[in-house]
Amino acid sequence: MKKEIYCGFDAAEFNRIRDALDCAGIKHTHKITDLTMPSCLMDITADARTAPKSGSAQSAAARQYYVYVDGGDYEKAVGILRK
Repeated sequence: MKKEIYCGFDAAEFNRIRDALDCAGIKHTHKITDLTMPSCLMDITADARTAPKSGSAQSAAARQYYVYVDGGDYEKAVGILRK
């Protein structure tokens, strides 16, 4: 079962967490929700690190970022992120 390790609006923190998990070899998935779009179009599956860097600060704050890890890796992931 997946457990949420991050939910927030900070793209830099989202990428820092994903990079730290990658370096530690912890498998993870992510989701980016664009809160400005209609619900039928909300989920963005593109990698945020390769997404275009355009738009205002307001549009950037309208994205909510989620990172998930496997339940068995949750404690290890939390320990890595606290360092």
